Amino acid sequence: MVLTAAHCNEEKGHITVSLGVHDLRLWEWSRQEIPVRRRIPHLQYDICNDIMLLQLERRARLSEWVGLIPLPSAWQVVRPGAMCSITGWDGTSACRAMGSDVLREVDVAVLEDYVCLRNPDHIYHYYNASTMLCAGDLKQGKDSFQGDAGGPLVCGKTAQGIVSWGSLNGTPPGVYTRVSRFVPWILKTLRTLQP
Repeated sequence: MVLTAAHCNEEKGHITVSLGVHDLRLWEWSRQEIPVRRRIPHLQYDICNDIMLLQLERRARLSEWVGLIPLPSAWQVVRPGAMCSITGWDGTSACRAMGSDVLREVDVAVLEDYVCLRNPDHIYHYYNASTMLCAGDLKQGKDSFQGDAGGPLVCGKTAQGIVSWGSLNGTPPGVYTRVSRFVPWILKTLRTLQP
């Protein structure tokens, strides 16, 4: 199973998950391409429930390049100030139209909910503190961007968030699906898929 953002389900056609990839231009021997058997978006998917499971056609081979990221405990709270990392292939600035060929990583802090709630950009009025996390590096202007959607926000080796949305110009803060809120749904869904 792969955890991602449900808004990624809006992409039509077949989905293939790429694992163990660092440079998209190269065929690295660590790379695994696995087709998705089934997409399972949250039943109440909307901007507040932006989470989806992808059931793969076959198991991934775990290695030093492909591993598992543990889920948090149900309802676990990530404290503001916690340092987390985001990875993705989007560009490194809003001015750059194309994404990156090389996997990028940036460290950001979890922010107080009010940073998103009081943001003057009108899109932030959709922010819901019970299902979302606010994060970014406000001083250095670092955050995820559109091409990073569905990727993990990892805090202390735990998948605490999923890149969901943010400002249209790519400036922080970013909004992340709060994974701990959905752990009961994830576990229930996994039980229904057991043979």
